[in-house]
Amino acid sequence: MNLIKINNISIFSYIVLVSSLTFLLWYLFLGFEVINQPFIWDDLHLIRPFTLAEILNSWTGNWESSGIETLSYRPIAILFYNFIGTIFGENIIFLRIFIFLLMIGLIVQFNLILFKLGLNRIQIFIFSILIVFTKIYSTLLSWAVLSGLIFCYILALSSIFLFLKWLDNKENKYYFFSIFFSFLSIFTREEMYVLPGIMVLLLIYKQKKYFMNFNKNLLITLPFFLIVLGHLLLRKVFVAEAAHFDFSLDAIKFGGEVIGFGNLSKSIKASFLPMGYWTSKNFYFLQTLTFFPWILSIIISIIISIKFLKLTNLKSIDTVIFISAIFLLCLPNITTERSFGIMMPVLLSTSFISVLISNILKIKNNYTDRKVLNTICNVIIILTFISGISGGYFRSLEHIKSMNVYSTHIIYYDSVFIYKHAEKKLKIPKSRYNKKVIHLESLNIFNMNDINNISKGSSKKIKNTKFKPLSF
Repeated sequence: MNLIKINNISIFSYIVLVSSLTFLLWYLFLGFEVINQPFIWDDLHLIRPFTLAEILNSWTGNWESSGIETLSYRPIAILFYNFIGTIFGENIIFLRIFIFLLMIGLIVQFNLILFKLGLNRIQIFIFSILIVFTKIYSTLLSWAVLSGLIFCYILALSSIFLFLKWLDNKENKYYFFSIFFSFLSIFTREEMYVLPGIMVLLLIYKQKKYFMNFNKNLLITLPFFLIVLGHLLLRKVFVAEAAHFDFSLDAIKFGGEVIGFGNLSKSIKASFLPMGYWTSKNFYFLQTLTFFPWILSIIISIIISIKFLKLTNLKSIDTVIFISAIFLLCLPNITTERSFGIMMPVLLSTSFISVLISNILKIKNNYTDRKVLNTICNVIIILTFISGISGGYFRSLEHIKSMNVYSTHIIYYDSVFIYKHAEKKLKIPKSRYNKKVIHLESLNIFNMNDINNISKGSSKKIKNTKFKPLSF
């Protein structure tokens, strides 16, 4: 009876319910560790009220006036940080709750997009469980300043959802709002330069004949590409000292460094691994323990799905679109390695896994008379959930520990901001600055020279962690 009621509620209500309950699951296992985590690192000076002059200057210069952060052109990001800095001030718990709500909103949006692309309720449910135990989920929620990224992704997904809605009913208002949200997203973070490419892939997915409508589709996607071009030009004019692309006959460079595909490869691999990027060079037993069952279960799931569901009959264009989308969403890492910048490809890869699991469930139900096959299906389903959830949990927990105020890494970064960058007259709110000084002094850190004593045990409260905060 309860199942019938759930199936009868609207898809929007179902998605909100599932996204909220799975978030609650994450909070009970991991989120309670960060709810009262104070401001750290970049939080100290970025999440605050900005003056009108600073806001206006972000449209005609570097987004962050001190020059400590990555040089770039992000005027909408400053508006966001000004908003949450003004609304929440020093109330870190209310700020955390707001960030949690942003993340729930992000997952709701992506689930709505999945439904529009044809995924059913079971697949959405599986996705929602798996995504909250991916390492990137906790990464974005354990560092307050990364709420700017969550906000950026919400804008991007809003643009994608409205674009799909326009493709379905051709109401121009959805198309123009899609362009507007694309503008907001790209002017928040340049990682969203890939957004026009995603629109092209959506057109191909919907039409299955992009090159037959080349001129028409070029006009459809042109405004999105113009936004990227406009941002690139404004960035070049107003932030000339920032890293830019340089093209020559023998190499493509970014910020003077030759572009390579190592970081791109790492981000693609990490996107499919809830337990984080695995490598034998950085051995962590629990990560390794869950890595192999996860990979094995996915490979067997693909083989069984192809054999019993005749997936070879699918048009190859769908596979090309999926691979191209993952590649595009990971592409920003080709210039600068950012472990916290892979949420979008992780959303896509996790949805792929959820489809695989639902395929195995379908095969299990269709071949109830084949005991061996049923046993294999049960083992695959159990292995996928156990390895994905436990691997993601352990890696997320290690990441949260690395972001704790007593982590050697955070103590170092906080000390740099307080005892070094403060000389550049960073605009850290006074009460926040004083609290951080008191915290550092309680750990016997009175200046930058005392940082050398961290590893020597200047305080029993200080903890070494297995991973650095920016590790994949």
